[in-house]
Amino acid sequence: MPLTSKEKVTRHRARVNADPAARANYLAKRKESYQRTKRQGKITNIPVADLPREKQVQMREKWKQYQRKYRERKRVLAEVLNLTPPSLNSTADDQLNGPLLPLVDVTDHDYVQPRLERPRASSTPVRAEQKSTSRHRAVLKEREKLRFELIKIRKELKSERLKAKKLQRKVDKLKVKKGKDVSVSNKKRDKKKIAEEKKERVVSFLCRDENSRMLSGILLTNSISDLLEAIVCDSTNQKCMYRLCAKCCYNEVEFVGPLDNSIITWEQWERIVVTVEEKTCAKYHKIEKSGSTADLLGLLNQKIDPFTRHQFNWLHQTQSLRELKHSLLRDELCIHIDFSENYSCKLNREVQPFHFGSSQKQATIHTCVAYTGFKSVTWNFSEKAHGKGAPDGVGATVKRIADTAVQRGKDLQTPEDVYDFLIKQKSTVNFYWISEEDVEKFDEKVPELVPAVKGTMKLHQVISTEPATILYRDISCFCSRPAAADCKCYSPSKVDFRSVSEAPEPPSLNQKGKFIVVNYEGKPFVGQITQVVGDEIEVSCMKQLGAKNVFTWPQPPDLLFYYEADVLSVISEPEPVNSRHSRLTTEDWKKFQAQS
Repeated sequence: MPLTSKEKVTRHRARVNADPAARANYLAKRKESYQRTKRQGKITNIPVADLPREKQVQMREKWKQYQRKYRERKRVLAEVLNLTPPSLNSTADDQLNGPLLPLVDVTDHDYVQPRLERPRASSTPVRAEQKSTSRHRAVLKEREKLRFELIKIRKELKSERLKAKKLQRKVDKLKVKKGKDVSVSNKKRDKKKIAEEKKERVVSFLCRDENSRMLSGILLTNSISDLLEAIVCDSTNQKCMYRLCAKCCYNEVEFVGPLDNSIITWEQWERIVVTVEEKTCAKYHKIEKSGSTADLLGLLNQKIDPFTRHQFNWLHQTQSLRELKHSLLRDELCIHIDFSENYSCKLNREVQPFHFGSSQKQATIHTCVAYTGFKSVTWNFSEKAHGKGAPDGVGATVKRIADTAVQRGKDLQTPEDVYDFLIKQKSTVNFYWISEEDVEKFDEKVPELVPAVKGTMKLHQVISTEPATILYRDISCFCSRPAAADCKCYSPSKVDFRSVSEAPEPPSLNQKGKFIVVNYEGKPFVGQITQVVGDEIEVSCMKQLGAKNVFTWPQPPDLLFYYEADVLSVISEPEPVNSRHSRLTTEDWKKFQAQS
């Protein structure tokens, strides 16, 4: 019978293995073939040494698991093969000790087999022992299965614990920590406690800016700059951004799509007056509002005018300061100053009354960055509600140095301690001590009566070239340096402090319901007082239709808190024109136009 292919291969392999020279030649050919295939890129397996560190650890962990399984199988197999079955008692021996049988007559045809020729009990284990071995194997198999499940559960548990730790760290960052209710806390502070307390104190709600940004979510763009460019002729033109351009001053944000009456919700910051134990205070809360798309779009258009002015001022002041620093001459100096938040003096070990009471002193920090590169002086102010640049970083660095010292056991109890500690540190920041006496000396030189400068909250540049005289404008310009007083850009105004006059007193605001004219972002608005809270008043403002003497109550109401200094004049109640519109009297209309 001819051999099969498998038998031929087996015999050939046996002949090769029997000859050492032939086997060495065979292995060399195999190795050369493997290297050639590897160079051709047909082998995708990568050696462990060439894998990344993380992959190497994973692969070696798999090898360990496979090796443990292999050793476990070998151990179980060895136990089964080396199992010695118990010996069984011979049935023949039992018969020897059995009861005597009575003698029976044996006939000729009966044949009694000799005892030696009878079959004896077999030494092979009975079926019961085979069942016991199978049961043992089943138990081992089940135990192996449970062991792998336990390993899997431990890995999942480790992964879940890591996730839980990450979530806990996030929760610890977000939650507000409360002080312990003990009479004396004399333990050392945690390393991160001071930084966390400082974060809790720094809470500032930029309402108008934030509300405008949240309301822009109803449009196809998330960029405020793109939104403003869509409603003005030129975003770099002051008149357009101040909403004084004849072409684009009446442009409003348009909604892409039909304005249906479906109810939608949005969030908005609002000021809420809270009364606790006969004390009234105002707090800001994020309120969820609901209404139609048209209502939301109308609310956005009400807030877009002051926001365009704010956006232009911020971008222009930032760009002007950057250009000024890059074009300084050798005899010029640019000083960038910011008022940093007061630093609270701290102790490494303190009792509870000191920590929660009013015993802590504060050090006032004014940070300054000088750019060198002066008969006339100009002051330029950044736009409100935005960072001031490099001085912010200086203030943060100074406070961080002081906080680190407190964490290491240093006590900084007074502003003098803070100053003495900082001047001893190796830093490129120079520190100067200004006492209250130094400040009072300058206060004494200021006259008691000084002419009021109109619109101090909206001016961003002040120029002084001669004593007792200043020039100011809404935004900065440096096109005529060093003769800054010769620049006529952006309509500068001049004030002579030698012409002393009494500052106008604010109107009496003792009664609710009065109609007044208030100043908001440099524009007058007609409104009615709804309530008075301390030195602030809540006013419900009316909407003017174009430049005419026609006013109407907007929906929803335009409620906002103002300071008493923002009140321009008190007027009489507007006269009704029809069921929806009203107008001012001739005298009040002249007052309103004079404030425009």
